[in-house]
Amino acid sequence: MNSITLRAALIVAISLPIERPAVMSIRTSRVAIWMQNTLFALGILISLTAWFVDRAQSFPRILHLIAPDYVALHDAFQILDQGEKAILPIDHPGAALLLRSWEPAPAKELHGRISAIGRSTGVFNIITGVHHYELRLLTQNNEMMLKDHIWKDTQAKELMQRTLDSSLVGWSFGILLFGMLLTIAGFAWDRLN
Repeated sequence: MNSITLRAALIVAISLPIERPAVMSIRTSRVAIWMQNTLFALGILISLTAWFVDRAQSFPRILHLIAPDYVALHDAFQILDQGEKAILPIDHPGAALLLRSWEPAPAKELHGRISAIGRSTGVFNIITGVHHYELRLLTQNNEMMLKDHIWKDTQAKELMQRTLDSSLVGWSFGILLFGMLLTIAGFAWDRLN
């Protein structure tokens, strides 16, 4: 662009009438400020919630809130990991979750005879440094009930991890959805004003 064209464009721009924005009433501006502050505060709250959900295992109360089944299974394994004589009573919340997912599943008529979940002596793998044992269903007098219904602890602990993962994914999706809706609401509010 040469200097004459630039000067001409500047003169035209200066000579155009200036449109002033419509003056908002005091009430409307207060509502707009309140809405902006509310959306800002909700955004901060969503960020904090997402941070706590991401680190839920470091905060027991939050973990109890977002993944109660995981906590019950974790408590059950705390009992079972104590040694070969450890017995998990059938009325423990973690025992109910283990029975529901037991592989292979015991027949329904056997559920009334199961009094506890026990474990085997266990094997220590020198190469991996991991201690493994088997879970067993026990009868009223703590005898092993079904020899073909033995479940490896690694499989059961995978159930525990899947339970935690599914809870975290569900909560994360809910937070993401709420954040997106909040963003859309803020965008729409800005467009309307």
